[in-house]
Amino acid sequence: MLVALPKPQHELRALLGDAWVFVLRCTGCDDIATDSRGIDELLEALGNRVQATAPVEFLCHQEQVRPYLDYFKTAIDAADAVLVLACGVGAQVVSSMLPARAVYAGCDTVHMYGFQGLTARPVDCRLCGECYLNYTGGICPLTSCPKGLLNGQCGGAQDGMCEVDHTVECAWSIIYRRLAQTGSLDVLSHVFAPRDYARIVREAPPNSEVSDDAG
Repeated sequence: MLVALPKPQHELRALLGDAWVFVLRCTGCDDIATDSRGIDELLEALGNRVQATAPVEFLCHQEQVRPYLDYFKTAIDAADAVLVLACGVGAQVVSSMLPARAVYAGCDTVHMYGFQGLTARPVDCRLCGECYLNYTGGICPLTSCPKGLLNGQCGGAQDGMCEVDHTVECAWSIIYRRLAQTGSLDVLSHVFAPRDYARIVREAPPNSEVSDDAG
């Protein structure tokens, strides 16, 4: 099973500032326990900065998400940013489908014993419990970079290509381009601390539940 925990309010507040936010909240997966109360508290804390909240089934599937994004296009275009309340896969899928928009992950995804994924998907989530997507343009450096580098490309990348696999573009080159496209290069000043591996496997919070609010 996976657990989707809302990110700390102060972290999202620092990223979002006074931005008008359009929220996508995943409701499609019964195999992810969601801290629904915590997410409701997060939305309440954001207050009138939330332009609208749209429940969407299976944000992890592009085919499922595309009609929703088309339907809400006017509202999304009017917002300054899109906040995705889902697992790491859902956040990455939405970000890839809105490359010119600032898309933020509102949850950290934690691994628990048993269920370890959704279905076949073009992106992956390491379930590390401390999602980095908000600082990397919605592209996970742990799954996209063979070395899992958190603070920029290694010295082995040449002409924008990966040192490990020369047929693949360097993940951090892609991250840089995505951040430039959304006018968010300033987030590269953020320096990641060493990963907290103790957060990878943990118990679900007492108020979490497997419900239709899962994402």
